[in-house]
Amino acid sequence: MTNVIWNNLGNGLWRRKFCTALIYGAIFWLVFFWTVPVGFISSLIALQNIAKVVPFLEPVLNYSAFVRGIIEGFLASVVLWVFFAVLPLILEKLTGLKEYLPRVEWTNLY
Repeated sequence: MTNVIWNNLGNGLWRRKFCTALIYGAIFWLVFFWTVPVGFISSLIALQNIAKVVPFLEPVLNYSAFVRGIIEGFLASVVLWVFFAVLPLILEKLTGLKEYLPRVEWTNLY
């Protein structure tokens, strides 16, 4: 049988319930409190903060406010796009850690 994960058969009821609650809690935090990582990422991608870490970008701070605004806006969009592109992969891995759903079912959901 290819639809059975044999290693999971030895897991007890309380372990499955604990893993399920843990994963649901993690998904809740990732979905509903996404503003914390988005705010953290947004604060990191400000040009002043990047120039502190990467000193060779300090000449960019001397550009006009218009050019700096375009760079910061584009950079923020790209970084947040990458973050939201990776978020479903994290959620998929967390769903797979519940350990009682057959792998065939959760890989075929997409």
